[in-house]
Amino acid sequence: MSPPPADSDDVWLHCSACRRDLRFGQIHWVCSVSTCNRNRMRLVFCSVACWDSHVADARHRDAWAVEAQAPSRDAWRAEQATEASAARRRRAPPAAAPRAVITAPSPPPSSPAGRPAASSPPRPPRPPAPRSPTASTARS
Repeated sequence: MSPPPADSDDVWLHCSACRRDLRFGQIHWVCSVSTCNRNRMRLVFCSVACWDSHVADARHRDAWAVEAQAPSRDAWRAEQATEASAARRRRAPPAAAPRAVITAPSPPPSSPAGRPAASSPPRPPRPPAPRSPTASTARS
């Protein structure tokens, strides 16, 4: 939200359409559509005609002008102070809690082939079992 212009102490904001000054405590109009009434993009209008020009650009389906009164200078300063402190809280990093580092046990050493190392050398492969002559004659 932008602060009041520095050139005049009694100017609150400017009309969003024609840029005329809106003074503290002055009657103004706002749009009834909720997306037009956000704090970050506050749309305020000095007249219903200025609001109507906004409706043509925004393509609202169902909208109307709502009469409102600008805050007093003190209320505006209090609102800005509240928003500034809330913004500082949002930007402040959270306090870091001490963290414990837990390490996993190391895996057993492995051999170059990717298998775990054995305590004894590997055995040689077994020779194939001999074929019996009776097994081949029994089939026929």
